[in-house]
Amino acid sequence: MLGETVGTIAFTTTSTSAYLITRVNNINGNTVTEYPETVITHIHLISTGGGGAVVTIANGLGGQQQINITGTISKGIDFDFGVFGISFTKGAYITTDANISCASITCKANKA
Repeated sequence: MLGETVGTIAFTTTSTSAYLITRVNNINGNTVTEYPETVITHIHLISTGGGGAVVTIANGLGGQQQINITGTISKGIDFDFGVFGISFTKGAYITTDANISCASITCKANKA
């Protein structure tokens, strides 16, 4: 079942990486259940004057690359992947390069 939008993750530093998975607390807030599947629906990039920012997203750490996009120098650009987005069954492993000044990634969680 496709979950609700988890939110937008912002990247404000250059040459960074992050591993996105979904964590859900039980009703008491104590136990965390992890659902690795993440769905990316939208990416917004802002590039520096040094070059177009590059964002790469793979299916899990060391997994197959599914998204590799390049922004436009000194501008913002949007990449929309539709309502159903692109699914990363092992979590979305995101890497940005040194030309990024800001990126935001909107994602959903897939959970049973």
